[in-house]
Amino acid sequence: MSPTNITATIHAPFHSGFIPTSAYAKPGEGFSWTVLENSHPNFHDQHIRINCQTDGIEHHGSWVRTPVVSTRIPLSAQGQTCSPHGGPIFLQLPAGVNVTIRFENVYKHPYVDLRDPKSIERFPQEVEKNRGVLWTVVNGENMVTALLTGDVIKFNATSAVLGGDYMDKLIKTIHNYRGTDYTKAGQMVFACDVQIWAGYGHAGYPMMGFPSWSHMYCDWNDISTSGGSYYFVHEIGHNLQIGAATLLHGGETTNEVYLIYSGQELFGKLGHGADRDVGKWQHTTYNGVGLGYYTYLHVLFGYGLIGNVFTSALRNSDVLHAEEVKAQYWLQQVCNETGYNLLPFHELWNFPVTEETRSICDPLPCFFPEDEFTAKAPDKVSKILTAYGKECIRHNPKQVVFRGDLWRGVDVRGPQFVFLHDDEEC
Repeated sequence: MSPTNITATIHAPFHSGFIPTSAYAKPGEGFSWTVLENSHPNFHDQHIRINCQTDGIEHHGSWVRTPVVSTRIPLSAQGQTCSPHGGPIFLQLPAGVNVTIRFENVYKHPYVDLRDPKSIERFPQEVEKNRGVLWTVVNGENMVTALLTGDVIKFNATSAVLGGDYMDKLIKTIHNYRGTDYTKAGQMVFACDVQIWAGYGHAGYPMMGFPSWSHMYCDWNDISTSGGSYYFVHEIGHNLQIGAATLLHGGETTNEVYLIYSGQELFGKLGHGADRDVGKWQHTTYNGVGLGYYTYLHVLFGYGLIGNVFTSALRNSDVLHAEEVKAQYWLQQVCNETGYNLLPFHELWNFPVTEETRSICDPLPCFFPEDEFTAKAPDKVSKILTAYGKECIRHNPKQVVFRGDLWRGVDVRGPQFVFLHDDEEC
């Protein structure tokens, strides 16, 4: 592994703290840079960043790494530095800034730009050529990821590209499902480390996980046969969680709703397919709902129901803060969207119901499923239906049409904005 010079041109389409350059700083070895062009030469909010593992670990009782493994340096026309920890070199740039920068005495790490077909084509050769560098960076359309090069080699470069393509499709469909525009959301960032702030992994910017997450990302066979990656969906879901549609104790639930439709729509596999949250039916007080509740709605009415309500809740999030308000809004919307009175059905979970909600839902025909799940609670079902006192439709409910476009842009790549030049053979 020999040092080289790398020149990159970046047209920042959005503010980003971690735009890849394909350059790697070797620990303890100095490197320099020269800015050849800059559309905003005042350098406001422009930085060089070495490594994207930004988690603090000072609160842990013991450390398995040094407390700081990431450095941010203000960008200037010229400069030099020496990093004790080293790592991939990124640029932090505001939206609209165009920069051409040359790094000297750096190393080339394996790098693939999923917006560039030529980069994808040469990625296997680049991995082989630069296999001695610890980190590989995948510049996806919706997520930048730092992977362990050893995992990319183990599962092969194509598998890592497929993993990155899955992450992009997942993020796009989540945005589409919640009614937001992925083209205006920038890129998420994921990195792994031997010690992180908390948990096995966590959401944020960047998202962080242990080294096994790099393994999971690269293992396309496991992702595809499992109907997606549970851990990545969980944390990406947190980054895009809709608080206005998150009911009591649902902080670790609505982020996972995306598992249900994404597994079904992307892989033809219904995640958590046997769960209907029936455990809560034995209770006599409302305690929120679990993931199985959302699976139940998905199976009964299609993915359009939850997607439409999520979109509506997000648009009205300024007034949906208190639990009692959110719960009533949710009930009213599921009734309106399905065209059914679903209040008797929701009595299985002991939802509180206001008179306003009853006035909206009661005029509609009742739907209450008769299936293997409601058969497990015959006494409670009988009590609810007897109290309701009118006939309910029990089978073949109408499907709710999703008013958005789940597949908007999923198979479309945006324009490339990182361009590497010929200082060395790419």
